[in-house]
Amino acid sequence: EDRAIKEIAVIDSLENLNLKGIHIFTESNVLDYNQLLSSWTNTISIANRINDQGYRISLLDFGGGIGIPYNSIDPEFDMESFGQQLQVIFENNPYRYHCIVEIGRYMVGEAGCYITEVVDIKESLGQKFIILDGGVHQLLRLSMKPASKYMEVLGRNGNYTQKATLGGKLPTPLDIMVEDVMLPEDIEIGDRLVIYNCGAYGFNHSLTNFALHNYPAEVAYSDGTIQLIRSSGQVKDFFLNQKFPTDSGDGKKHI
Repeated sequence: EDRAIKEIAVIDSLENLNLKGIHIFTESNVLDYNQLLSSWTNTISIANRINDQGYRISLLDFGGGIGIPYNSIDPEFDMESFGQQLQVIFENNPYRYHCIVEIGRYMVGEAGCYITEVVDIKESLGQKFIILDGGVHQLLRLSMKPASKYMEVLGRNGNYTQKATLGGKLPTPLDIMVEDVMLPEDIEIGDRLVIYNCGAYGFNHSLTNFALHNYPAEVAYSDGTIQLIRSSGQVKDFFLNQKFPTDSGDGKKHI
């Protein structure tokens, strides 16, 4: 930020570039709109200072930040209040900007869920492991692992009092979907488990094709009907676009 004017002066001096604006991505998945409003206000302030120096910019990309709750307790982002206060800021701002917001998670995050089946239950040194017919090749969240605790075991309405680790079926210790999650005491092999709010950072955020395990099927629910929108992977998929070594004519295989 403290180098912005100096760097923009260099950009502005290049005759083949047309300086239009700035992009500042400050935070991710914010639920307190006042927190995000403070960050965006700072971005506007930086843009104003650039314009004050004579470098005419008209485009602001605020990046992302508007969040969704990953449990049943946290409040939702107050979009109405956020919009109202942001409007006041722009109405009193000396410069006009065209604004871009990366709002994918807010739009689709709550629209998707991940459904898998319990295939084994193990215990080691007092720790319970629930093994799923899935894994990080289908749902990998890394720093978002606590989000995977927002789940339900279908048909099990008892108290969620059993602490366990959810693991997948991959041949690697990396295949831990979430640790220390509370599950029903009567969970059994064959139960279906649903992890909510996977509409963003789901399929295309995961280690698909890891160890030749197929990617999952996807279905869409709309107007009371369910439609298959992506078939589950097959072994032959791994050979798509793959070319094998060919004989160059000298009797040798070249790789």
